[in-house]
Amino acid sequence: VDVLNGIAYDPSEDRLFVTGKLWPSLFEIELVEDTKEESNQQ
Repeated sequence: VDVLNGIAYDPSEDRLFVTGKLWPSLFEIELVEDTKEESNQQ
């Protein structure tokens, strides 16, 4: 099953990590703001 299982934040380095149930790895992710006006419309 590929489901998200854990989220961790490292405030000293401002880093965000995710892992999943049965995933063999830990992944660092970066969240970026979408600044395109048309993508914010629903």
